[in-house]
Amino acid sequence: MFYRRPTLTDTPGSISEVCFHWRQTCLRTPQLWAPLYFVFAGSFRKTIARQVLRHVERSAEVPLTLCIEVDGSRQGTIVNYKWFRMILQPLFDQSQRWSSLSLTGSVDAIAGFLPLLHDLNLTNLITFKNLGVESVAPNGEPLNLLEFLRGRTPNLRSFTNRRDYDASWYTSVPGFKQLCHLTVSGYTSDTILEAMRACGSALESMEVIYRLYSNRVDVPTVDSLITLPSLRTLHIRYSIRQQELITDIGPHLLTIFHSLNAPSLESLTLQSKNYVRLAPIAQTSLHSSIEEFARRSNFRLRSFCLDRLPCTPEDLLRILSLKVMEEIRYLTICESAPPFMGDMEKWNFSSLVTTEVVHALSPELDGEILLPSLRELKFHVMKGWEDYAFERMVESRCRRGLVSIRVDRAIVWANLRVDMEKLTKLDLIVKVPDDM
Repeated sequence: MFYRRPTLTDTPGSISEVCFHWRQTCLRTPQLWAPLYFVFAGSFRKTIARQVLRHVERSAEVPLTLCIEVDGSRQGTIVNYKWFRMILQPLFDQSQRWSSLSLTGSVDAIAGFLPLLHDLNLTNLITFKNLGVESVAPNGEPLNLLEFLRGRTPNLRSFTNRRDYDASWYTSVPGFKQLCHLTVSGYTSDTILEAMRACGSALESMEVIYRLYSNRVDVPTVDSLITLPSLRTLHIRYSIRQQELITDIGPHLLTIFHSLNAPSLESLTLQSKNYVRLAPIAQTSLHSSIEEFARRSNFRLRSFCLDRLPCTPEDLLRILSLKVMEEIRYLTICESAPPFMGDMEKWNFSSLVTTEVVHALSPELDGEILLPSLRELKFHVMKGWEDYAFERMVESRCRRGLVSIRVDRAIVWANLRVDMEKLTKLDLIVKVPDDM
């Protein structure tokens, strides 16, 4: 049987033991005691209860930030739920001071924790994060967290849920029209659209997590245009089973772009968790979808990230040449295309490995990228490309200049045009693949 004692990250307590000066500094700074990070697993020790009480007392009236993790991943781990309330009782007594609550842990291990929240005063809770927590009510039935929080958290501004539910689950979201940030997870586009449709005009940032499986058929429907006037940040992330090949994720992106009107959008991130098992977007032109989305919403991007999403080199050039990219300030392209060597259809995608190796585009690829006001540039390139890429960059003459474009772990473009007189920072890092 495996036991591990619970721990509380007691950083201010450790600092206080350095010397008299730092002890007085910590005692005069209640903000240092407000964040509490717990890991519960196995048996409990008595000292953790005293540590919790000390943090509560020394944090004075500062809003509390709680991060609670229940570790049941090790085989044979026993989590003693009856000790939760005893250990955390000083915190429960101060629940009206809770500003942020984050729950993390395995599905089975955390199941007994949520019922402890039923009788707490959470009127000042601003942020709630459910990171892999099983949602169960005291009677063992599935628990709708939004419905559970509706009457208890009138000031909630940020809600993160990484558990998957169908579209009907988000019927409770209208009770949170004041949300400024929402993270949702789902298997279908309709689930994501339902969550978007239920949000209010105050929503400023949204993270969408698609969990895709090749044996699931997703036929998205676009009933009406969804307008989110205050949305500034949209992060679309695909979580795909490592052993399965998704031939086309284009319909998911097209559904979002065709359904959403976001006139204030400034940051767009398209990301895939596993690039190695993905094939290129089939019969889908990503650049034209982004162009249509921008034209309808009439926004200009300040930040754009394309991370391990299948995209051809030609489409990369077209995307970065769009009018919506003219005012871009932060740009990240991470491993979003293989080396462009001849016919893309003949490229063996299974030979790619998930590393930080950066893949460069073909020198013969025509076209150039013109973005305004570049100040910082960071290259991570494969061995053998550094001389060519650097030489082309130095010899370039930019007609408009290219602010803070960050190409980190990214593709090196032989087509990039940089005004060296405006460049204030340059990092050229050569990475050699393991198989070289």
